[in-house]
Amino acid sequence: NSPPVLSLGFHDNLALDDGFYQFNSFAGTWTPIFLNATGISWTAANWTMPGFAALADGPHTIYFKVTDDTGHSTGAGGELSWTFIKDTTPPAAPANLTSSSHTVSTWSLNATIDVTWNDSIDITSGLNGYSIVWDTNPDTVPEPVKNMEPGVRASTSPSMSSSNSIYFHIRPADNAGNWGETIHLGPFWVDITAPGQATSVSSSSHTPGVWSSDNTIDITWVDAIDSHSGLDGYSVVWDTNPATVPLAIKEIEEGVLGCTSQPMPDSNSCLLYTSPSPRDRTRARMPSSA
Repeated sequence: NSPPVLSLGFHDNLALDDGFYQFNSFAGTWTPIFLNATGISWTAANWTMPGFAALADGPHTIYFKVTDDTGHSTGAGGELSWTFIKDTTPPAAPANLTSSSHTVSTWSLNATIDVTWNDSIDITSGLNGYSIVWDTNPDTVPEPVKNMEPGVRASTSPSMSSSNSIYFHIRPADNAGNWGETIHLGPFWVDITAPGQATSVSSSSHTPGVWSSDNTIDITWVDAIDSHSGLDGYSVVWDTNPATVPLAIKEIEEGVLGCTSQPMPDSNSCLLYTSPSPRDRTRARMPSSA
């Protein structure tokens, strides 16, 4: 994708004179490389090919011709040549980038994200691979360093922390060293952090450890806090077992800050267990709190 740099050397046993080149034909107009050389040799260890920018992408041949002082020439019949393929066009972006495990802008408790895509297309030098990045920046452009081979059309993220700004970035490269456009997928919302417990649990009708003739118990609390997907409600149980863990079924909505028991049997161990719902909008469980 840049002008080739060649090592050239021409020699005549008697007296070298002129050197020329032309592209894709040896029957057209020759352009001088050097004229009226002195001595029997002319060399250039780092000759940068002129005229490269004007060539279209695709295969090309550069032809050389050299003459001596008597008018003899070599190369006029095309016998001195070098073929190359110009490719300055980046590969197309990969198509159909999607996730099979997550929905964009939807909370999930799955900490690893799967994405798939169709291979990029490069019609000249061919696809060489991709540079990919997982991070929390929507505009990241991966470094021009290949870390995934062509034909690999899927990636799974590392285990991600709770966040509502997780993105996947992919950038293709071809065999000529051209890097294509970066495309992004996200945001993915991951919440693997359980909500806090309800606080300030108290009863307006009963005092813990004090006998009462009222067999229905009123309980209030302060809403639990969830800093990621948000609180979705509570699971509660009334019973006489100090080790009960509520089922992962929401029974009370968030913002409802109290409940009343069913009529309880005579007992000195009537207990309420409440936990933020198994759905803090991602179904993350919290241990119960009595």
